[in-house]
Amino acid sequence: MNGWLELGKKRSFFLACLRAETLYVSGALAFLSFVKAPPTYAQQVTPVPHFVGTYSETWERFGYRSIPNGTSILGGIATISGTAIETAPIFQMCAVNGRPSDGITLMDSDRPSGPLTISFSRPISAFGAYWGSGVNCFGDPPSILTFRDVAGNIIGTASFTYRGDGTLAWHGYRFATPVKTITRTAGDGQEGIAIDGMQARVAPTPTPTPTPTPRGRAAVADFNGDGHQDFVVQNPTTHQTLLGYLDNNVVIGAAYGPTLSGGWALNGVADFNRDSHPDYALFAPITGQTLIGYLSGPMVIGAAYGPPLPGGWELVAAADFDGDAYPDYVLYKASTNQTLIGYLNNNVVIGAAFGPTLPAGWELRGIADFNRDGDPDYALFSPGNGQTIIGYLSGPTVIGAAYGPTVPGGWQLVATADFDGDGNPDYVLYKASTRQTAIWYLNDNVHIRSANGPTLPAGWSLFGQ
Repeated sequence: MNGWLELGKKRSFFLACLRAETLYVSGALAFLSFVKAPPTYAQQVTPVPHFVGTYSETWERFGYRSIPNGTSILGGIATISGTAIETAPIFQMCAVNGRPSDGITLMDSDRPSGPLTISFSRPISAFGAYWGSGVNCFGDPPSILTFRDVAGNIIGTASFTYRGDGTLAWHGYRFATPVKTITRTAGDGQEGIAIDGMQARVAPTPTPTPTPTPRGRAAVADFNGDGHQDFVVQNPTTHQTLLGYLDNNVVIGAAYGPTLSGGWALNGVADFNRDSHPDYALFAPITGQTLIGYLSGPMVIGAAYGPPLPGGWELVAAADFDGDAYPDYVLYKASTNQTLIGYLNNNVVIGAAFGPTLPAGWELRGIADFNRDGDPDYALFSPGNGQTIIGYLSGPTVIGAAYGPTVPGGWQLVATADFDGDGNPDYVLYKASTRQTAIWYLNDNVHIRSANGPTLPAGWSLFGQ
């Protein structure tokens, strides 16, 4: 296996379910979690003038007869159910006779003992019909329409009282949330109804939202305590991790690390509980949840949820930005290129501050103290041209920048750490097509020499994807 030594025993994270807490940090967009609650609806039902729907029903095809429950209407996208439903040329509405709005046939339900229900097999975005009910009889109670979505939640209601001369009146509605069921109930529980000229507009099929793919990042740290940086190698298929112990650029051993659970990505390595062993910082893009996997060498000794991230943000690194000896989260928002430092005490948020906004086309690939002023700096990489930049920081603030060496085609900057022990961070390069690694030794931003690192075994990568 290309010089990799015998591998240790596989281990897996067992993720518990913890209740997320909402966290706010003054002066910065920090971390949010969302408490599930019943859906609320406002301005969901809007009256609209007559329209021609995707499907219509004029009742002419039924002739004059009774209509059994579950009869298919509106071109087969709906069924209608109720009591005393029939089709007829007119419908006596006490002082007036209801007349069809088109053709010679209408539908009516005379003195119903329950509601009239229209159920749709395909959710609709709009519905309307010509309606009529009693005039000068039984107190002229209103007709009440109740609209329910696909989950059975009531998204709104409407009501109207017929005051016409027998000519049916249009009542139509547009729905902000697609409707699956419409129920008509008489205000007195028994007033009849006449309906004609139904129109329904089928809601467009929503485009499925792609499931976010966990985007693992390259990670290096000293896992065996020998003072040398080691590689975390990842298997994108099995989600297994492997610690490749290095002496500078040479492999001297290996051991299996934890296997990540599905949906989680390794996005940082740092000593969160200050036991002198690097830990895994995991991120689940679907939920925005983070998790600290506490390690002793390659072994999992515990785990705890970290703060959940607000929508649109992802965890990209972990390093100590406030000098309290606890690693902090570095977050990135792709839509704005903004970064954010979330200050932690172990797995608990204690503060936050906006970091620099990255230039368009650049990605944060490493964090290390390049100018040796005691503050971690950003190492940026441009995949388009292979150029690198060191962004010098004081806490979260940019105080300067300098170009680093340009990476050759086919290679990319994936991590930064001091491999030769001279106190200066170095570049880790990776060529995915050959699984080759290389170490570029730097003095601040200046490339002074290079060495080949190990070639990874087939099926393994420095990334988790």
